[in-house]
Amino acid sequence: MATRIYPRSMRTCCARVLVSRRPRQVAVTARGLAGAGLLGALVVSAAVGHSAPVRNETPQQAAYPINDERPIFYPRATGRARPGDAPADRLLREFMDLHTAMKYERAAAIAEQLVQLRPDHPDTHYNVACVLARLHRIGDSLSALDRAIDVGWRDITHASLDPDLDSIRGQRRFAKLLQKIRRLTAVERIEPSPMRADSWPQIADDIARRTPQLLRRYRVPGAVVALVQDGEVVWTAGFGVQDLDTARPINDRTLFSVPAASTLFAAIGALQQHEQGRLDFAIAPEPDAPVGLTVVSYRPASAEPANDRRRWRVGRLTLVARSETHRPASAIGGWVSRAPAPESVPWLACNDLPHGHLATIAAVEAVSGQPFAAYCRQQIFAPLGLDETWFELPGEAQTRVAIGHSRLSTPVKPARTTDHGSSSVYATAGDLAQLLAQLMFQPQPQSATLLNNSAVMTLARFGNEFGLRSSFDKAAGAVRIELADVVDGVGVLMRWYPQSQRGVVVLFNGESGPEAALRIAHLALGGR
Repeated sequence: MATRIYPRSMRTCCARVLVSRRPRQVAVTARGLAGAGLLGALVVSAAVGHSAPVRNETPQQAAYPINDERPIFYPRATGRARPGDAPADRLLREFMDLHTAMKYERAAAIAEQLVQLRPDHPDTHYNVACVLARLHRIGDSLSALDRAIDVGWRDITHASLDPDLDSIRGQRRFAKLLQKIRRLTAVERIEPSPMRADSWPQIADDIARRTPQLLRRYRVPGAVVALVQDGEVVWTAGFGVQDLDTARPINDRTLFSVPAASTLFAAIGALQQHEQGRLDFAIAPEPDAPVGLTVVSYRPASAEPANDRRRWRVGRLTLVARSETHRPASAIGGWVSRAPAPESVPWLACNDLPHGHLATIAAVEAVSGQPFAAYCRQQIFAPLGLDETWFELPGEAQTRVAIGHSRLSTPVKPARTTDHGSSSVYATAGDLAQLLAQLMFQPQPQSATLLNNSAVMTLARFGNEFGLRSSFDKAAGAVRIELADVVDGVGVLMRWYPQSQRGVVVLFNGESGPEAALRIAHLALGGR
């Protein structure tokens, strides 16, 4: 573990594959389901937000669940994270193909091999339970499910509805295993609590003591944590390793790929332009707009043809350019090079970047006259001295990059092409924490380095429209803002309370990291 102290003055059918982050077309069929009773249960499940099951009938093609956030059955999918070539990955793909082809005897043998390679991963034991249940080996299946629970399986909804487990669901021991999951889930549940009022050394000591345990529990190779207190970065610490293959330790200078950070950069840029009088915000609810789509219009507003003002739809907000000399974003390039020309029809964009993320970037580019990456370097990074944040990674920094890992702790291959340029954002936890420190409410009347108090409160109010999570935390008694995402096996959680001037940054390099990051953030700040 590497630690850095800042002086006060500076201050898972089977859970067998990765799930794409991006909503796609879905073909849902009842083939292979276990009768009307299960279908009835699925209707009830859908009513409370769970997805219907997806059966991948063509193993070599991708299939996607309706709801990526709470899927019941995990299909084989390709997305922005590509599977690796480690033995565990190859066995997982082979198991998937055999299971889909209903060759359960051979699938069981592969599943047992996968358990030998990854004995501490609940998915491997759960897969064994599923395929043994298909073979009606009741006792062995229940024992495998018990082992899966012992090493971390907690998805009681999945186990309750998975048709693979139909043959054991009526067993008394199965009911006891569900009770075991409920009991362990209750023990691990995050309990709402008031915001921590301890001094930062005490909080840092608690994080340093508990984080290694949490990383082991959720099978995360490594993480970096940074604390912000009283609007200053006071502490960072690295835990674990950058890459399981090399065992290179993580420290406070380790770089992480953080595409989600561009969402925050875009919101800051839009608020800066608002402060300068170049952008106006207007709430424009669209109750009839298609779910999952963000409408981005580059046409001049019909109500103001003389001024040739342009509008960008961002969630419920409309960003209206007040500058008479702005350039269209499509003529600048940058990150929105795929945007249409001003005279083109409104663009319907798939909402894989929530709440009009591209629209915000386009608005900043248009009114500032700069590509977004250049704008961020000059107006956000330079004023704060963020020397370890890049859009294009320098060659000498490659050895400091944390490698993403799948749920099975194998390296994840990042997709070579993406639909947007935000995948090239690299940053350290210290840089992101320094940025966070500037997004707190300042008691002094003068403006903060990046945003004044009015803009900070605007961010708290409209954060959800910009792709952040802004809400009132009843346990903490304060407004909380959050940014969270996982891409290519690398993730970020930034959580802060602007009026209390406290926040935390957690960067991690495992797909199962969000659960650990949530608990670290709660340990650092309290709340819910």
